Amino acid sequence: MKEQDYKFFEDLLKRESGLIITPEKTYLLESRLLPLAQKQGIQGGLEGLAQKMRLGADAAL
Repeated sequence: MKEQDYKFFEDLLKRESGLIITPEKTYLLESRLLPLAQKQGIQGGLEGLAQKMRLGADAAL
């Protein structure tokens, strides 16, 4: 996972839920978010998911 995408998810989770995900726990992001990206048909894995969320292209995300 790219550093900028990790930071995006880290900031989002901290802001929205109070969860703090350290770099050592990146695997948790991958294991939880990759299936979501696949289910939504998002290309590019977590990078694609982060990009789509940054753009606000899908309110359901």
